[in-house]
Formats: sequence, structure tokens, C-alpha cells
Amino acid sequence: MSAFASDGALPLRARRFAEGLANDLSVLLGTSAAGVILHGSLVLGGYVPGRSDVGLLVVVDGTLSDAQVGGITALVAGRIPAAPGRRRSSLRVARRGDLPR
Repeated sequence: MSAFASDGALPLRARRFAEGLANDLSVLLGTSAAGVILHGSLVLGGYVPGRSDVGLLVVVDGTLSDAQVGGITALVAGRIPAAPGRRRSSLRVARRGDLPR
């Protein structure tokens, strides 16, 4: 099953990239990961294959350790060559407690 509810409308290559990265981030962060959210043009309908990036927001509980930050950096660096689009991907990390309610 897809990690993204609107997957039928998403370009296949971008969807697969986002799902793979989201799954790997969830495994890497374990219980620290509150969620991984797809955002930006891909879900808002403005995605242009070969030009737009794939945006993910990782929401975490608490503060990440240096090892977790290093793991995210290595994971994303390893995935960038497979990312669709010219700008590749956009990954942001936010603590759940810092987000507006």
C-alpha cells in the first residue's frame, strides 16, 4: 500500500522516489519519527516532471542525535542521484513541539 493517500494522481517516478525516501527515513529514525509528509508542487498539482523537486517534511519528536542527523545526511546524499527533476529534492526536518497547532 502506498504511503501517500493521493498516489493515483502523482507522477510514478516522483511517487516512488518520495515513498522510498520516506520509508528509509522512518526506519532510520525509528520512534523519533512522528511522520514524513509529502508537500509542495507534487501534492498541490503544480509538479512539472524534469523540473520540479520532490518535497518532504520529516516531523520528529524531541531533538535528534548527531548520529541521526548524520544518518539523514548520508541517506539523502545517497538518494539524490536517483531523484527526479532538476532541483532533485527538498527535505526539511521539524520538531513536533515547534509546529503550530
